[in-house]
Amino acid sequence: MKELFYSLDHMYGIFLDEKTNRHVIEVECGDVGLYGVKVHLTDAEVAMFKKKQDSLKDLAYEITRDPEKFRKERGA
Repeated sequence: MKELFYSLDHMYGIFLDEKTNRHVIEVECGDVGLYGVKVHLTDAEVAMFKKKQDSLKDLAYEITRDPEKFRKERGA
């Protein structure tokens, strides 16, 4: 995967899976221990990212609140 953007403040990164040509967000989640949660981005989210790179911080926050929901719905 090719890293396109990483936010240290919000602990998430945007990557391009070059095999599938799909964009993925990986968010660091957890309390005691940290673990990464990867989910595919929707077309609308990719468009937002291309317009402004740090535009997905709200999505990253949502993923930290309920990582299993996102993993089940659109895991990468």
